[in-house]
Amino acid sequence: MANTLFYFSLILLLSVAVSYFVLNNFQQKAENDIGLLEAQLAAAEASPEAVLEKEVLNYQKKINDFSSLLSSHRYSSQIFPLIESVTHPKVVFSDFSLELAKGIVTLSGITDSFQTLDQQLTILKGEKLIKTAEVSDIVLEEDGRISFNLNLVPNQQIFIQTENNE
Repeated sequence: MANTLFYFSLILLLSVAVSYFVLNNFQQKAENDIGLLEAQLAAAEASPEAVLEKEVLNYQKKINDFSSLLSSHRYSSQIFPLIESVTHPKVVFSDFSLELAKGIVTLSGITDSFQTLDQQLTILKGEKLIKTAEVSDIVLEEDGRISFNLNLVPNQQIFIQTENNE
C-alpha cells in the first residue's frame, strides 16, 4: 500500500511539473501573439486611412453639434415685424427689452391720450401671436402726454425661423 501511494504521489508530481511547463509555454505564446497584435494595431492606427477616418469622425461630430445648436436657435429679430404691425400710429416706443429665456418683451412708450393707450392695448390683446399684454408705470407727463411700459408675452412660435419668415 505504501508503494502504491508513493507511485501515485510521484505520478501526480510529474503531471503537475509537466502541466506547469505546458501552461507556461501557452502563456508565452499568448503574450507573443498579443504583442504582435498590438504592434499591428499601432501600425493600423498610424496609417493615413486611420488618421483620415479620425479626422472625418471629428468633423462629423462638429457638424452634428452645430446642427443641434442651429435647430434649437431662437430668432429674436422676428419680434420686430410683429411689433411694427401692431403699433398704433399715435404711439411711439422709445425703449425695448427682450428676455428671450423668459419670453418677455418690455416696451417703454409715449402717446397723446389715454384713449390711444387703450386702443393700443386692445390691438395687442387682439393679436393672436401675443399671449398677454399688460400696461404698467403709467405716468402723465408735464406736456400732457402719457408715458407707459408694456409687458408682452408673445407666442414662442414667433421665435422659430421658418421658410416664410426668413
